[in-house]
Amino acid sequence: HRYRLPTEFEWEYAARAGAEDDIPWKEIQATAVLGGEVPKIVGTKKPNAWGLYDMLGNVWEWVQDIYNEKMFADPTPPKSGKEHVLKGSSFTGDVKNATYMTHAAGPGNGFDIGLRLVVEVR
Repeated sequence: HRYRLPTEFEWEYAARAGAEDDIPWKEIQATAVLGGEVPKIVGTKKPNAWGLYDMLGNVWEWVQDIYNEKMFADPTPPKSGKEHVLKGSSFTGDVKNATYMTHAAGPGNGFDIGLRLVVEVR
């Protein structure tokens, strides 16, 4: 097997779990760990439609792509830069940050950053 960080668009595809529109705030409240002082154990909120927990909230997730210094991703990510993209918001965030489409720059502050690996089966 080969392990790697997801691209920004792979991460978004997994977070959306088949949804075409952005997530409604009511659904964010049901699935995302937000407005806290510390991260929570994974799985304390409802999973997305594909059974993935904490795609929004709890910790920002570091992805493979380089940050483009914009609010949204470009179709082709930059080849170089100073920071990687962070997706999903953290436990310190709120519903306006916990969305599929927006991104932030990392490494961030360190205490609210995590990652999710892609496993490529060969």
